[in-house]
Amino acid sequence: RDGNPEVYLVPAAGGEARRLTGAAGADGEPAWSPDGARLAFVCTPEGHRDLCLMSADGTGRRRVTDGPGEEFHPGWSPDGTRLAFQAVRGENYDVEVLDLASGQRMRLTDGPGYDGQPDWAPDGTRVAVISDRGDSEGLYLLDAATGAATRVGTGQALDPHWRR
Repeated sequence: RDGNPEVYLVPAAGGEARRLTGAAGADGEPAWSPDGARLAFVCTPEGHRDLCLMSADGTGRRRVTDGPGEEFHPGWSPDGTRLAFQAVRGENYDVEVLDLASGQRMRLTDGPGYDGQPDWAPDGTRVAVISDRGDSEGLYLLDAATGAATRVGTGQALDPHWRR
């Protein structure tokens, strides 16, 4: 609307869109927390993609990652305490988990290649991802505590989502 990507909120019944972000840089890829009180989103305060959080009304914006590299595609754990996200380091695309209380990051995958598009299982024990490990890109389930991977099905897959 103003030439800079931002996050907007539109009432489900229709009506006027309300802009929630407005800081320098592009903002996007919003993800609602399970309780609906917060949004995780991609922010670019220094020209590279990081993850930010804010309240559902757009207040309290804070950056929760700061590289190295770029982070995007945030997804909330079912209990709202962690974010899984895609992290790019050079040629590697990995999946990491951020504990929001401690700020600790844990890498669930460790390249080479592509691992991304994480989505939490409803019970919080696994994360579905797309990976090009092995002979072709496919759907994998990662143990959320260890990163141990199990291939699910055959063939290619894109943008996994758990049935809720």
